[in-house]
Amino acid sequence: EPAKSASYEDLFEFEYTSDPEALVRSLAAWKTFMAAFLDSVIDVKKIEAVLRSYQNSRTSPAQHSESVDGFEDVLKQIEDHDKYATEMGNTDQLLHEFLRYDTNATTTTKKFKKSKK
Repeated sequence: EPAKSASYEDLFEFEYTSDPEALVRSLAAWKTFMAAFLDSVIDVKKIEAVLRSYQNSRTSPAQHSESVDGFEDVLKQIEDHDKYATEMGNTDQLLHEFLRYDTNATTTTKKFKKSKK
């Protein structure tokens, strides 16, 4: 059986916030990630202790809308991709959730909400 994957965003979300739910989500992602490499029982308490020591230790990255030239064009391409992927039934391949932007400041379709990440 193939190993389950975990995204960078899920693994390291806890570093950018003091939100307890973010720590819970990251802990679950790390447990899933480590299970692919370890045959033994995973000590969740040890993982949590390590994660907790780094919680809210980083500054959130700039919004893509502020740091990417031509963001409106990029957003439009991603919206087109996600629309096509949804039509094809590939909802696990949507890209909009990885964008950081103020949905009120964009002029393109407001179909997707701002990611909480």
